[in-house]
Amino acid sequence: MNYQVTIDLRVDDKKSLYYAARQSYMDEQGVHPGDIFGDENDVDVTACLVQLLDPSVLPGVTIYESSAEPY
Repeated sequence: MNYQVTIDLRVDDKKSLYYAARQSYMDEQGVHPGDIFGDENDVDVTACLVQLLDPSVLPGVTIYESSAEPY
């Protein structure tokens, strides 16, 4: 059976989000993320949110897609 999970949120501190996403990426991949999250002055919020909220692997679950969009 398929399920859709929705999380509605507000980003209060883009720089904190940016640094958390970079650290998460480095912990998972073991390499520097380059500019995939933008930079601290021009944060790619959607990329950061996907990095932090999509677990990639969830036991017993197939993740078909994840995305983040501003509204």
